[in-house]
Amino acid sequence: MNTEDNKFQKPTGAGGTVSIDDFVVHVMPKEFLGRSGVVKQEVPKPAPLPPPVVIAQPATKPTAVVTKPKKKSKAPLLIFLAVILLIVSAGVSLMFLLNPGTPPVLEPVPVVTPPPAPVPVPVVKGPEPGVDTDSDGLTDMEEKLYGTDHRNPDTDNDSFLDGNEVFHRFDPLSPAPSTLLDTGAVAIYADGQNQKFDVYYPASWRVTPRLNQAGEDVGVQFDSPGATAMKIDILAMEAGVNETDWLLKQVEALNDSQKAELNFKALSVNDFSKGTTKEGYTAYTSLDQRTVFVMSLTEVHKFSYELGASPTIEYFQTFQMMINSFKLTE
Repeated sequence: MNTEDNKFQKPTGAGGTVSIDDFVVHVMPKEFLGRSGVVKQEVPKPAPLPPPVVIAQPATKPTAVVTKPKKKSKAPLLIFLAVILLIVSAGVSLMFLLNPGTPPVLEPVPVVTPPPAPVPVPVVKGPEPGVDTDSDGLTDMEEKLYGTDHRNPDTDNDSFLDGNEVFHRFDPLSPAPSTLLDTGAVAIYADGQNQKFDVYYPASWRVTPRLNQAGEDVGVQFDSPGATAMKIDILAMEAGVNETDWLLKQVEALNDSQKAELNFKALSVNDFSKGTTKEGYTAYTSLDQRTVFVMSLTEVHKFSYELGASPTIEYFQTFQMMINSFKLTE
């Protein structure tokens, strides 16, 4: 069969015809007759696995290299400041040169004279009392004088201190009615030609009557074994003169006589305290208690404690005892 002659002609238009040759008949082979058909199913291929996820590692940061900043030199700044200062100074100087202006009027400064430096007042330090081991009012030197115990303030155990008993002229070694005269440690100085008074004094001391240029008795002096002395001066008191006026004259005389002393201090009437002796006489006692004026109607007896070269007052209670024992005999 000529294939080309048997081909159907494809219509070229709406009314075209189909040729038989346009059909193709396929015949099943004999080996396939009577067999059940097997449908071959296509198994879909599994989807391809995604590629493994790669976890990106953090990039390692490079270690920063720390470098110390270099210290900036201060030289440029100093030079700059110096130049500025120089320019300013030059400008100020030029301004004053071109326009000096009116010179300022300076007010006179008052001259202040500083006050004179205060003159330090010398501290007059008086003599210190002697050692009193048992604090009974008698120094250890006086304890030897009266035979008392310097370690026992009440030698006779009569409840009175040894110093108090000597002051009142009692016996510090025995209870009353024994007196200081009974101890034998003291004696009585009786009046002489013109000295009409009695006074107790330590029996072991030297007694020296004091005479004036005319040979008249004007007092007496009692010298201890050391440098200490007790003096009594008899002073006349004019009629009609009161005690205060008389004392004022005596104070002036004392100041005149003691001006040459190293620690001299001028006295006044107010420096004397008024009191009464154990025999009832009015007495004026100085501040240091080493000068006492015992008053009477026509005479004044001045008691003086003379230290001599002694730096301490060793017989003060004895001095008080002598003043308390003083008594006029007429």
